[in-house]
Amino acid sequence: MHKLTDEGRQYLKEGLPEKRILSKLPSAMQDLSNVENVAIALSNAKKNGWIEIRNGIASVTKLGENARGKKTEEELALESIENGKIADQKVIRELERRNLIREIKDDVIKKAREQLEAGTQALTPELIKTGFWKEANFKEYSVSMTKRFYGGRKHLLKELSEKQQKNRGDTQKRRRHGKPWVGI
Repeated sequence: MHKLTDEGRQYLKEGLPEKRILSKLPSAMQDLSNVENVAIALSNAKKNGWIEIRNGIASVTKLGENARGKKTEEELALESIENGKIADQKVIRELERRNLIREIKDDVIKKAREQLEAGTQALTPELIKTGFWKEANFKEYSVSMTKRFYGGRKHLLKELSEKQQKNRGDTQKRRRHGKPWVGI
């Protein structure tokens, strides 16, 4: 099973960069320095044979003219993967190479479904990878502290300093109240 990445979802919504560049290019030659993802778009459009580049100027070929109104195999595969259907393996490999989809192994899905059906109270890597965490009912946790927490032991010199201050205070009290001074 495969799942779209964020970039894959964006391309499904807005269109692949190579298709967007085709829509911006007229049949005549034009400068493309202001197009978003121009390097990706030019590379894939040229690989598909949709454009020709001469002296830094791109022009649409006959194949590009034919591809303008049609959906590509990649676009159809992105739609089918989004709907949970299976796509052609060759196209899947290309989409994985472009990081538009990622594979989710069947055992991870099976494990996540079992955890969901068992009513798990813990967030597991399987639930995160598959996206089933959205459907799970988790136990509510309170992160507020009821008691003040004092961590660890005081530093030895700090402890000694406080002990001396306490003893000095005790001797001064004894002197004020007329009691004899007793050593430490």
